[in-house]
Amino acid sequence: MNLENSIKNNNDNEIIENNLLDIKDIFNILIRRKKIILLISSLLFVLSTINLVYRRITKPLYLGSFSIMTSDPIIDKKRGTSGSAIIENLAVNNTYSDMPTLIQYLKSEKVISRTAKLNNLSPFALRNQIKITVPRNPDVQGFLPSILEINVIGPDKIKLMRIIDLLSEDYIKIAANTKREKLIDGIEFLKKERPSLEKRASKLQDELEKFRLANKLINPIEQAEMLTSRIEETKNDILILNSENIRLLFIKDNLSDGILFTEGIYNQSESSGLNIIGAEQLLLQEILDVKSALAKAQSTYKKTSTIVLNLKAKLNQLEPILLENQKSAVDAAIIVNEGKIKSSSNELSELEEKFIYLPNLINKYSKIISNLKLIEQNLEYLLSAREKLELELS
Repeated sequence: MNLENSIKNNNDNEIIENNLLDIKDIFNILIRRKKIILLISSLLFVLSTINLVYRRITKPLYLGSFSIMTSDPIIDKKRGTSGSAIIENLAVNNTYSDMPTLIQYLKSEKVISRTAKLNNLSPFALRNQIKITVPRNPDVQGFLPSILEINVIGPDKIKLMRIIDLLSEDYIKIAANTKREKLIDGIEFLKKERPSLEKRASKLQDELEKFRLANKLINPIEQAEMLTSRIEETKNDILILNSENIRLLFIKDNLSDGILFTEGIYNQSESSGLNIIGAEQLLLQEILDVKSALAKAQSTYKKTSTIVLNLKAKLNQLEPILLENQKSAVDAAIIVNEGKIKSSSNELSELEEKFIYLPNLINKYSKIISNLKLIEQNLEYLLSAREKLELELS
């Protein structure tokens, strides 16, 4: 086994050495023959140059060119990118052209056959004379995406001008026919889409009607706003009633201590309690007058004088009567007030119970309305787009 490996390695080394020798020999030969090689190269270059000059003089090649736009910037600008313009672009399939495919199509036999026939050329020969490129934008780096530059090379200047004229006519006709076909197809597409949108709109309107009948609501959003307002008002009423109840209980405590409420139990609103009116008000005024007269008499007469004693006796007679009347009035006001608090609390519970079901109804209603508006808007855009395409076609 070791002997075989040794023999194999020796053979490999010999092959490598032989290859290196061959390369060195070739390199040495080239160095020795460099003058001959340079002479031959120079001769070939001179002959090629002479041949090129000769052909330019005796058989010159002419270049004819023209440019075409692959899209209409005025119409595209009018269409825009929103609303009915989106449907217009969708209908006519107005997307950016695939330039390589478009270039191959413009050089195809179908497009150039008429020009080739009228100039006694084969489509293949004319195709080789045509070069289509996308020109660079001179203002910024990059290309002009909506312009194609067509160059045609030919030895006959007059024939080349005729080819350019015919070819440009063919391209213009193809562009016009293609545009017309797109518009016709777009209008037909919109005609077919309209019944579908109208059917969906009618279905959503029926769904909306069923929703309103089932829930006995025209607009749950407005109902929710109304309920929210009533809930806030009821809470505010309860707050006022509770505040008034505290005031009445305070008066009641003072009356229990024998302190008359000289300002009266007045009514700030329909929920604030009772008034002291009529005879009770006159009685209160009489007590106030007696207290005023007593104060004057005490400053003038002795405590044991008849006038002072009579006034005190009258005051002692009137105050218990008014005190009892005020106690009865306050108790009655508290009862009425508590009744109103209970009634308002019950009303609040009912309103809040009704409101619980509204968010779910609002969600369903909003989805129906949103879908209906979207379909109606799309239908409006479709009709507008169709009208514009028909106008453009005419």
